[in-house]
Amino acid sequence: MAYPAEDWTAYGGTNLGQRYSALRDIGTGNVKGLTLAWEHRTGDLRKADEDSREYTFEATPIKVNGLLYFCTPHNIIQALVPETGAVKWSFDPMMKRDPFYQHQTCRGVSWNESTGYTAPASDTPEEQAAIAAAVAEFPKRIVASSVDARLYTVNADTGALCTTFGENGYVNLLDGMTETERASYQQTSAPLVTKDLIILGSAIAEPPSAMPLPTRSALRARPTGRPLSMRWPRWI
Repeated sequence: MAYPAEDWTAYGGTNLGQRYSALRDIGTGNVKGLTLAWEHRTGDLRKADEDSREYTFEATPIKVNGLLYFCTPHNIIQALVPETGAVKWSFDPMMKRDPFYQHQTCRGVSWNESTGYTAPASDTPEEQAAIAAAVAEFPKRIVASSVDARLYTVNADTGALCTTFGENGYVNLLDGMTETERASYQQTSAPLVTKDLIILGSAIAEPPSAMPLPTRSALRARPTGRPLSMRWPRWI
């Protein structure tokens, strides 16, 4: 996989996590002369009686589609103009606040482009029609998950929620879990989007309780969010 140059399309630069850029404008000879170009404040602050004590801003922005995309501890996605830092759009999934979360953060979001994608021939006519409608609605999306265990996608150009994804725009990652405790299952890392899948890890509260083991989940990425193999149990 080629190293990214103008863009940084995934949390680790690429889906291989190479964390390397082919850009050559900044090097050892001029790095000491860099000055601040702009500064952005998200405005997303902790409320002591509603949020976790461990409340941190840890996002690694991605740069693609001519914009910078990142998320805040309350999973608010913001899109900034790289040259100026101006906010082009912001989307708030209205994360359910709870001081019982062990930690509250959002480390990143992911990019998915479905332009030209067609459903597999093995899908039913109804599934193929739903996929075609979803691609037509939003071919370029930002994929994100929330601390309160939801997965969702938004229009990469406008920030509008993709309502054809999941149920009215959201996939509840707690569906099918029968032994959950309050605020003990969380999503804090950027989903991995690869080929036709969105792959997710999970975090659970420590020390271990009655919760099931940490899990990985796979859902259809393009573009309806229909579960394929939800929750392959694995130790993390």
